[in-house]
Amino acid sequence: GEAPADTAKRCLTAVGAVLRAMTEAVLAEHPGCPVLYAGGVMADMLIREQLRGADRYFAEPAFSCDNAAGTALYAAVVQKGQ
Repeated sequence: GEAPADTAKRCLTAVGAVLRAMTEAVLAEHPGCPVLYAGGVMADMLIREQLRGADRYFAEPAFSCDNAAGTALYAAVVQKGQ
């Protein structure tokens, strides 16, 4: 069978591809809208590399330790009207 590291990389690549497709679908409806990525999955550097682009921002790793932190960060951005 496949080495565990290769299986993990294949899974993370698939997750990144899905997130990229979701991002592109949202941006097709809302062109020019900045994107903020935060939450547990965003701590993975392989996924981050697949999502990089113009007006795409990533929360610091401290805010990517769990999904509640990502939700709180989003709420703070909305509160400031950005």
